[in-house]
Amino acid sequence: MRKFLLFILICLLAVAAFLFLNKELSYTQLSYFVPKDAVFMIETDEPIKAWEKLNSSSIWKHLQTQPTFAQLTESANSLDQLIKDNKQIFDLLGSRKVLISAHLYKPTDYDFLFVADLAQATVLSFLENYISALPMQQYRYTKRKVGKYTVHELQDKTTKEILHLAFINNALVGSWKAKLVDNAIEEFEQPTIGKSPYFTAINQQVSDKGMFRLYLQYNYLDEFARCYMDDNEYVQSLSETIFYTGLDCDLEEDSVLEMKGYTNINDSLSSYLQALSKSGKGQISAFNVIPQRSAFYLSLGFSNFNDFFTHLKKVYQEKEPNKWTEYEANILKLENYLNISLEKNFMAWMGEEIAFVQTQPKGLGRDNEMAVVISANDIGEAKANLDFISEQIRKKSPVKFRELEYNGFTIKYMAVKGFFKLLMGKFFEKLEKPYYTIIEDHIIFSNHPQTLKDIINDYKEGKTLAKSATFDNFLDNFSSASNVFAYIQTPVLQQNMRSLVAPATWASMQTNRDYIVCFDQIGFQLVGNGGDMFETKLLSTFTNPTKYPDYFTKLLEREIQIADTSVIDLEAPLDIVLSDLDSRKYRESYPDGSPKVEADIKNGQKHGTYKEFFPNGELKIKGDYRKDKQDGIWRYYDESGNMTKKRRFKNGQEIE
Repeated sequence: MRKFLLFILICLLAVAAFLFLNKELSYTQLSYFVPKDAVFMIETDEPIKAWEKLNSSSIWKHLQTQPTFAQLTESANSLDQLIKDNKQIFDLLGSRKVLISAHLYKPTDYDFLFVADLAQATVLSFLENYISALPMQQYRYTKRKVGKYTVHELQDKTTKEILHLAFINNALVGSWKAKLVDNAIEEFEQPTIGKSPYFTAINQQVSDKGMFRLYLQYNYLDEFARCYMDDNEYVQSLSETIFYTGLDCDLEEDSVLEMKGYTNINDSLSSYLQALSKSGKGQISAFNVIPQRSAFYLSLGFSNFNDFFTHLKKVYQEKEPNKWTEYEANILKLENYLNISLEKNFMAWMGEEIAFVQTQPKGLGRDNEMAVVISANDIGEAKANLDFISEQIRKKSPVKFRELEYNGFTIKYMAVKGFFKLLMGKFFEKLEKPYYTIIEDHIIFSNHPQTLKDIINDYKEGKTLAKSATFDNFLDNFSSASNVFAYIQTPVLQQNMRSLVAPATWASMQTNRDYIVCFDQIGFQLVGNGGDMFETKLLSTFTNPTKYPDYFTKLLEREIQIADTSVIDLEAPLDIVLSDLDSRKYRESYPDGSPKVEADIKNGQKHGTYKEFFPNGELKIKGDYRKDKQDGIWRYYDESGNMTKKRRFKNGQEIE
């Protein structure tokens, strides 16, 4: 903030010059100065009013309590006082357009370029001529040439940081990185973003009624993401698929950050988004069956799957004919091998939505906690066709067991590796050996039967997103039908991020947890118009963790219980998580290879002897299960091998 305060001061002095001189200058759009590698841009026509609204919000006040924001808070107070003391002159500055863009200046770090439009309120040449004489004793002044333009440099004598400034036509351009100002001067000569038809199309559509406008350029998103995480194929895909998003941003009711605008896609590449844009909208419905503890919920919508698949096929045929020929050959090979028709037996019953869900961690590993939910037009037809496909698979690879009755639902196994990836591409590539169950009008697939068990339990207990008043109120802000809808519960997702980000980033996330989870719900929606542009909405709610601790405690109830051993029953048997319903034995070991748990398994349930061991190898617990419930006499031991307690169970309940 101290840096930005200096830039504001320079602008203020420029406005002051207007009180004495007035002269017309040639006009250049601010976007013409933005170097082509901008990751995002923030633009406002009322920088002072936007600042005052942001500064008075509960969101900003909470963020100011973060230790690393201490200097920011101090400077913010200085800026407030400066505005109050110079209200008349800041009213003039306040109606000037300001644009801030972010750029990578080295592989894992970025900085900002500031551009202020002062054409109608100042003579920049006056300020340029006298900047070296400005009464700022804290700074050392130098200048240098970049082409025909002069770059003025103000070095802070204490921090040694240098503010680089250039005066070009109507614009004051500045940055604390010389490279960014030099690039801006070069860009001005031959604008890339400013004259891009894709950026222009978005820019012309975005409203300017909010506090500020945010523009995202996806071309450099993958490089920007490396500041925080390793290479990610989904980020890479977005970088290739989408051109720009433009959003008008505002604060509603002091606790809701709302952004509305448009997104355009790269129609020269084959992509899901291109097919979705031509496939109508789909009703969002998976929230009726997925858990409240879901960290991430991504919905793809279409009028019906056959329409979507037809458009997807056309996209690939036109853009990547060789890949489509190979894909078609693989589909035909699978159909001939199993004697099925994917169009008739799988696609025909699919409804308007396919959803990807990641739930709260339960120790299964990142991939195993994922589920895919497919809505069905006719659930009876869906069940019959899935049974038929499973039977055809069984004939080719007979097995003794492929289903499990659990809590009133049937969990089945579709034993053909790579089936979903072959049918619907890389979005499904991690769904390698899909178990599935049916809840209401939805087929739910997962690599792991335990994930399905947990989803069933939550559904039976009424703990679905649909039963959450918080989610229901949040969902009211979005269209009921869309092409893409994403929902994030930040407090839950934050725990899932550990394996996705660099260790240093994870440590920082833990330290600053209250400043991440406060944005507790985030929603994103794309609604296509049949072309290459989507209406776009992004919404985030804010809840102050220090004022509403109980809210976050409930969200993270299971995580807190695991972390706090005082609430764990140390004599309860450990949770057993099966990766294969055909298992006859379950074994789990300590890091040194010594046994931790041994259990007999039958039909995907604990059935028979259960043993649990201490790290020193001594027996800790021994008992029997019958159909997944404790049964008979259970014995408990200390680390020296002495029995400390005996309990009797029947049908999972302890009896005297």
